[in-house]
Amino acid sequence: MPVTCVFLSSFFILFLISPVKSVQTHPFLIVNSSDYSVLQSRSLESPWAEMKSLAISDINNLNYDYSLSIKDKSYRMRDIVSSGSLAYILDPVNKLNYKNKIRDALLNWDDIYNNLSCNNWVSVVPPGTAFFESTLALDIIYNDLTTTEINLIENKLKKVGDWFYSNTD
Repeated sequence: MPVTCVFLSSFFILFLISPVKSVQTHPFLIVNSSDYSVLQSRSLESPWAEMKSLAISDINNLNYDYSLSIKDKSYRMRDIVSSGSLAYILDPVNKLNYKNKIRDALLNWDDIYNNLSCNNWVSVVPPGTAFFESTLALDIIYNDLTTTEINLIENKLKKVGDWFYSNTD
């Protein structure tokens, strides 16, 4: 099983076990910023320490690559935003670096959008996973984005979401 699949599964486990809060200023789809300190404490011990280390390594070493296939672009997007989101939460000293890397990756959605096609699995499923992870990542970095950045990213994701919605039977 590829490391990214293991990481992705771990990412969800980490967040699903965090407490849910009822007062929110934006959706906070999986984790609320008030939960970060608990998650940061957990990241000091195994297995969360290893997840933190892998997330930081991935976000620092992965870059969006226009030359990749639609499948690989989508997986790269997924890996950047997923790793970046976890690093953003667990390593607050460097969170603005992670926010910038996530933001920059999300700005590449037009490239993936232009390659969406209902003709094959590769042009639907990998972009769908990247879209899901991108939505969660936006939710996590939301409060550190400018209104302009939020609008730009939301418009890109809305365009992709509308494509998926209009291409389902």
